[in-house]
Amino acid sequence: MHGKALIKSPRAITHGVMLSRHGSECKMESTVTAKPLPVGLQEFRDLIQEGCVYVDKTRNIHELLSAPKCPYFLARPRRFGKSLLISTLEALFQGKQELFKGLWIGKEGRWDWSKKHPVIRLDMSLVDRKDPDR
Repeated sequence: MHGKALIKSPRAITHGVMLSRHGSECKMESTVTAKPLPVGLQEFRDLIQEGCVYVDKTRNIHELLSAPKCPYFLARPRRFGKSLLISTLEALFQGKQELFKGLWIGKEGRWDWSKKHPVIRLDMSLVDRKDPDR
């Protein structure tokens, strides 16, 4: 795992409905599952593989990538998901289809997984702010 360690104590509760069948009787049961919150995780791969809560923004990413080609400037405050977005884009461009199973973009025909693209990722958090030449 890259970055900070996953803190498993904060959890989000997800609700669902399960159908169960006992003989000829069918009944609905409510299910409650606790998933870890991705506190400190900035890598899409780690978030998905750890089974953390993930709000699916892949439809928005697809729309962004389908728009006319021009540079994008992502100006958001600290801790606002910029690194996670870049990590998600990296996984898409590298064709890591298994990470997108169950997400909007992972459905049949929404992304061409056969096309892989090189990714150059610059981490500006590693720049020494006191001496930018280093």
